[in-house]
Amino acid sequence: MNDTLTPKPPRIYQHVARAEWGNAVLLEELADRRIFRFEDGKERTIHANFWEKMQVQDLDPEEAYEIQSRALAGVEAKRVRKVRVPRAKKLPKKPDITFEEQLEVFKGEYEIGFPDVRFRAASVDKAIKRAGDLLSAEKLGPLLEAGDFEGVFKAAVKVIEGFKSGVPKRERDGFAELDPERYEAFAEALNALLHGEGAIAERFDALIEALGGEENVGWQLSSAFGALVYPNDFLFIRPSVMRKQALIVDVYPKVMKNPTGAVYEQLLEAGIKLRDKLIEAEQHPKDLLDVAQFALRTLKAPAAKKSAEAESEQEDESIA
Repeated sequence: MNDTLTPKPPRIYQHVARAEWGNAVLLEELADRRIFRFEDGKERTIHANFWEKMQVQDLDPEEAYEIQSRALAGVEAKRVRKVRVPRAKKLPKKPDITFEEQLEVFKGEYEIGFPDVRFRAASVDKAIKRAGDLLSAEKLGPLLEAGDFEGVFKAAVKVIEGFKSGVPKRERDGFAELDPERYEAFAEALNALLHGEGAIAERFDALIEALGGEENVGWQLSSAFGALVYPNDFLFIRPSVMRKQALIVDVYPKVMKNPTGAVYEQLLEAGIKLRDKLIEAEQHPKDLLDVAQFALRTLKAPAAKKSAEAESEQEDESIA
């Protein structure tokens, strides 16, 4: 008994309206088109809407092989394409300052490190306490169950207004004027970000969407909620500062003009790496808010730093 399989002869096609092209063999089949090689030596693409124009010819195997041979003559050489070797992506240029140099700047300014009373304004701890109370799961849960989405929004406004040294006025004012039609989506997204489960990038994106989309929301506002309620787990983002800091600790965030969950996740990774490096250097930040402030104080130009500190002190007095 002979178990050898006899190969099937190739299918030979002909265009019903273009007999002058000769017979054809199928080279490639894609979702929306097929590419044929005709006996006249040309390749032609037939789109899905016209497949019925290509009819299979009833030929004996020997003739089918002969036509295939004629149609494919020279086709391999023609279809060989140069393979482009992708260039290695060039990493962004790092800032001129290193972590070790940042540490020296920090030690020079604050001899006892993070416990120095000049490093962290008292209003920051007040803002954390206020956020932890107003936006706790115990407070948000009943409001959501009762459908009091405006109540959730008003609580969030109080939290942001109590963090004036962190969130710029334009972002605070824009948030206070949120369209009431967005209250429900905002309340649910805020609760999911703070007390839900799942990928943090997706939860952050949901909050951004509820606030009107990434082009209408700033980094400082969107990152403040998590940073104040769970300062050990979420990072407060000043975008220009944190991008520099991320590069210094070998994290390369994507374009970050507007807040997105993917970039937030990268910056959070950078914040955690920076915290670890500070602890290794025997500096002990209280939380990731201290880490973000370390980046601000050591990466800003001296004049800008003094201006920021003066503004922070004035705002602290206004909400004390």
